[in-house]
Formats: sequence, C-alpha cells, structure tokens
Amino acid sequence: MTQILINSDVPTPRQIDKSELYRYFEKVLENYDDVYDFVQWFKRQVDIYLQITSDSYEVEGQDIPDDAIRHLQYLNSASTHSEVLSLAIYNNINREILLKENFRLASILAMRMQLSSMSSADMRDAIYSTSAEVQQTEDENEIREKLREAIREYTPTDGEIEEYLKANGMSVLGSWQFRTTLTLVSIEEERRGPWRMELDNLHVEHIAPRRTYEKPEYREWRKKLDDGRFEQQKNLIGNLTLLLDGDHASIEETSFASKKRTYSDSDVKIAENVARYDDWTSEDINEHTRELTNELIERWSL
Repeated sequence: MTQILINSDVPTPRQIDKSELYRYFEKVLENYDDVYDFVQWFKRQVDIYLQITSDSYEVEGQDIPDDAIRHLQYLNSASTHSEVLSLAIYNNINREILLKENFRLASILAMRMQLSSMSSADMRDAIYSTSAEVQQTEDENEIREKLREAIREYTPTDGEIEEYLKANGMSVLGSWQFRTTLTLVSIEEERRGPWRMELDNLHVEHIAPRRTYEKPEYREWRKKLDDGRFEQQKNLIGNLTLLLDGDHASIEETSFASKKRTYSDSDVKIAENVARYDDWTSEDINEHTRELTNELIERWSL
C-alpha cells in the first residue's frame, strides 16, 4: 500500500510511516474527481505491482521483456523494498528498450548493496531515495543517469565488496538461500551469454561438504582441508557451485575425486570449472573465492 501511494501523482514523503498510512491514502483519494477514478487507478497499480513483485524469484511479468524479468529477479532478491523502485521505473518509462536498461541499472544498485551486506535500513533508504528521483524525472531518457548516480552514491566500492565476500559466507539455509542461487546464476549466465538458466532446476552445492568434520564418511576430505579454517570457509562463495537436479541427486560425496566426475560432465559451467582443480584444499577454496568474487564485481559494475 505505501509503495503504491508513494508512486502516485500526489506529493508524499519518500517513505510513508505506517502510522501515517491512512492520512496519505485520503490525500491521494482526494486528488481524484470521484472514488471510481481512484479505484481504477489503484487497481491498475496493483496489477502492475503483482507483475513485478515476488517473495523469492518468481516474477509474473506478463508484459515485461524476458531479459527485464531476470533483472527484476535480481532486484527483488536483494531487498524487500525493491518494488517501490520497480514501480517507479515501470510507471515512468514507455519504451521497452529503456525499461530493460533501467531495470538492469536498478538491479546493479540493489545487488551491489546486498553483496556487501549493507544494513537493511541503509538499503531501504537508498532504494526509496532513488525511487523519488526517478518519479521526479520528467524525461524518461534521463532516468538512466539518475540510476547511475544512485549506484555511484549509495553502493560500496569494489574493494569493500571484495573484502566482505572473501571473509563472509553466503546464505545456504533458510528463506534467503535463493539469494545465493541468484548470485551464482549471475556468474553462470555471464559466462554463458544470452542463454538463461531454469532457476527451479538448480541446487546450491557445497564442494567440500558442509558437515565434513562431522561425518566419518568424509574422512578423505579432511586429509586436504585445514580443520581450523574450514568452519569459516565452508559457506564462502568459493566452496559453492550450482548443479542441476539430476546431478545433485546422484552425486557421490565421499571425496573430491568422485565429485569431479559429476562436475566435469555437468551442463553448468561454474561446476565444470571446479573440475580443473587437482584436489580441494583450504588454499583452493580461497583461490576459487577470489576468482568468483572478481567475476561478481565485474558483473555488477557499471
């Protein structure tokens, strides 16, 4: 409700506090000659909102280009406030090619903040401020530069993103795992070019098993890994890859040699790339982390 009201033609704060929701609802309603006109406008905004929103990466996007939908998935995955910016872009752009480009820039804004684990409050403020700038831009051709300015102003440096990813693990369990899936997909699709992955057919795979030091059947792994470092390394992006359903279900996990066979035959390029390693050591995890981090920074840069 607040995100829709903010995107009305009536001046509102950049963020509407819940305690002020009714007051601004009335304010927008009073801007229309009759209630029917307001309801028609509001219904249209709800229809658009349902096209661009998602809890994970499902985006309906009926009249949105396929490539733009992927940008929306990245944008939505980064912040629960993303739709206010998506709605502002959609409402203020008529040309399809500009819609795709501006959703791409908005996804860069959001993903750079997420990859450095910027606080949710700072991300929210940046997204709402950028949304206000988009709404106030009368020429749709100038929205692109507004988004570029927001990326430069609000997102962390490449160095800050690099340091964070080298030191912190990714979300591998719970409701935010899809963020890790999309992060890895962004690397995979950059390597592949225009070909798009089917997200529902993918699994996040730990290269060295997450419970390496808890299960006796993983003793081969322990010969190559550093016990003192693995707890911090196990969820680093360098110890993660993607596998398709069938490969993930059938993979033999008792050693790196057995996993390499599945990786080398995989249709996922970032998994194939892991098979080039002779062994899987703590140093290899760090090297692979640096490699994927550099690719992410390149992927999510202007």
